[in-house]
Amino acid sequence: MSRTRNALVAAAFAYVNFGVALVSGIVLVPLILRSLGTRPYSLWLTTGELLVYAGMLDFGVLTMLPWMVAQADGRDDVAEIRCILSRALAITVGAGMLLAAVVLAAWTIVPSALALGKADFEVVAGPLLVVVAAMVATYPAKIFHAALVGLQDVRFTGCLAVCQTALSVGLTVWLLAAGYGLYAIAAAAALPPAAAAVASLFRLRVIKPAAVRGWPAPDIASIRAMVVDGAGAWIGGVGWTMVAATSGIVITSLGHPETVVVYACTAKLSQLLFHLSRVLPDSALVGLAQIDGGARTDRLRLVVARMLRVHLVLSGAAAIAALCFNPLFVRLWVGSAYFGGSALNVALVGALVSISLAHGLVSCAAVLGYRRQVGLVTLAYGILTVTFAVVLGRVFGVAGVAIAPIFSGAMTTLPAGALLLRRLSILSLRWLMRDLWWPWAWRFAALLIVIGVAGTASDWTTSEYVFRALLGLVAVTVYMLSMRSLWRDLPLGSKLSDVLSRLKLTRSAMPGSVGEAKTWG
Repeated sequence: MSRTRNALVAAAFAYVNFGVALVSGIVLVPLILRSLGTRPYSLWLTTGELLVYAGMLDFGVLTMLPWMVAQADGRDDVAEIRCILSRALAITVGAGMLLAAVVLAAWTIVPSALALGKADFEVVAGPLLVVVAAMVATYPAKIFHAALVGLQDVRFTGCLAVCQTALSVGLTVWLLAAGYGLYAIAAAAALPPAAAAVASLFRLRVIKPAAVRGWPAPDIASIRAMVVDGAGAWIGGVGWTMVAATSGIVITSLGHPETVVVYACTAKLSQLLFHLSRVLPDSALVGLAQIDGGARTDRLRLVVARMLRVHLVLSGAAAIAALCFNPLFVRLWVGSAYFGGSALNVALVGALVSISLAHGLVSCAAVLGYRRQVGLVTLAYGILTVTFAVVLGRVFGVAGVAIAPIFSGAMTTLPAGALLLRRLSILSLRWLMRDLWWPWAWRFAALLIVIGVAGTASDWTTSEYVFRALLGLVAVTVYMLSMRSLWRDLPLGSKLSDVLSRLKLTRSAMPGSVGEAKTWG
């Protein structure tokens, strides 16, 4: 398959997986709250964020591995793939042992750091050990799934992701019904990834048997080189984790652990929609790495410009949908008591738009070689986000925690990502502002004003639910129609392009039109 088709197939599977996760989440969260109660689940969410950090002890190797395999595959260099996997295995074995040591060392520190009493920590201690044990045992096997992603085995990895989600849901429901409490959630978090890692090994033996035979013994110098090369991705991963998985820790440290569930429920729809908006452009990152392996600058400019346009348009659609539908969604899902209010909803949406654009800029720069620079910038982004979250959280409550990424991103990832792409001679700052950001921003802002004015009319309607549903549908439709100019020339396949053209969602570019040709200069 072509790279474009691979990206579309990967995106389609990701959308299916998110759909399964969304439907299951709608069912599972109320079930979990009824089975466990608000406080135990809040404690689990908070300590679960800490496990995300503990799972990043591979020094960025697993993040970088698909790109490295893709670049080697683009050169048809099977010997290089074997060397890459051999070094990655040695590093991940060490990472698993380091994970066990870190957890043991932190076991007595975490309760006091989060201001948790002994009784609270005992609630989550056993389930946490289950997850940690599974992570340590399966850490090395994760390299095989990363290799499949790099080889763009999109059908298998897509089906595997959907099956993994379905297995997690099934285990949660079954074990909760059997009365296992938090151990049910722990087992559902630990077992499906382990099964997926083993399945990936067998799949790699089938599609690329030469890649799993005759691995050379890695030497210290080559391992050190891979760790150093992955340091940027690892540091960047720490930064993104601080942005995405620290809100619960901050809220708990401010003395309101019970509010974590309210924050999580209010943020659920926004996070799902924004993850969906990033699926399509992120599915092209491996293909971008393959193009980079061929040293084709003109092609790189074209692909990066398209990816950024898709990031903006889809994140805007996600923002409008979240603004209109989220109050209705949370009330129907878990009840009005778990909706954090309009201020929190607006703050979450604004932050996620900022995060989406920053992610698009720096991920492209990282794939194209600026991993260390992106890592340092993203780490600064994460540190500033946590700092702003603590300060603003004390002043404005949970809404202050939510808006922190807007301020930190404006100071770090947004300008740095643009400058790095400019340094690569991929995109000019003039093109980013004049031809990308401004055509999107004024349309988006105008529609937000209309939504805000229309939203005040809900106080005089007989059915707020019907009004918000209609407002959301109309707003998203108008938004997509107004963004037609940013969809031009996208390689969506002839059938999909024909459908979108008939729906007036795209318009064909004239031969010789400006389009991507002026992304530089």
